[in-house]
Amino acid sequence: MAFILLGVGLALVIASKIFYNQRCAAGQGLPYNQKEKLMLYGGYVLLGIAFTLAVFNLA
Repeated sequence: MAFILLGVGLALVIASKIFYNQRCAAGQGLPYNQKEKLMLYGGYVLLGIAFTLAVFNLA
């Protein structure tokens, strides 16, 4: 279970970064839009849950 959450979380974080890099050129400093921010924080939440499950050996 933790590996699935880890994979999905990493995929969301990486996809968010890819969408951001496609939208703006490097060095412009544009803020993240709503979709990118939601994907990024959702990925971080899933990574946190996976980490918690792995540390406490719950999965």
